[in-house]
Amino acid sequence: MYDMEELKNFIDNNRGDFENENLPEFHKKRFLLKLQKEHRVERRKYATGRIRFYLAAASVTLLLILTPLLYLNRAYTNRALDASDYIVLLEERSESITKMAEKLNPQEKNMVLCTLEQLTFEAVLFDSQLSDDVSNGERNELVKRYYSPKIEGVDKLKKYVTQLK
Repeated sequence: MYDMEELKNFIDNNRGDFENENLPEFHKKRFLLKLQKEHRVERRKYATGRIRFYLAAASVTLLLILTPLLYLNRAYTNRALDASDYIVLLEERSESITKMAEKLNPQEKNMVLCTLEQLTFEAVLFDSQLSDDVSNGERNELVKRYYSPKIEGVDKLKKYVTQLK
């Protein structure tokens, strides 16, 4: 094996032979093809890098947009529901059941609508029946206990109407 010094001396001593030697046939063409291939690989690496950069930027942007929205949604859902929230829930679910009942035969429709009326009717709103002496925490708990069974009943009625269709 040659060490580096011997190799350098060999090249220096035989420089003329290296410079005057003709290159093999099609050398230039093979060299250009190799350069083009390397250029394609470099362009592909560059494009992949750009794509990764854009994906990372999009992810960060999405994170920056969604984080406050998720935080606001969590803050909204973690708050205690008051009577008006429950009433709105009941109304929304009642509307969907009413629309579904329209497609039933008259006897089933009448039965579903009567049941729905019994579940949702309030001559006097529950919240207004509570004394002002009741604390907010107790009020929220009482409202929850009053409306939760109503909502569960409406949900069960909706499943029943779905089965009838």
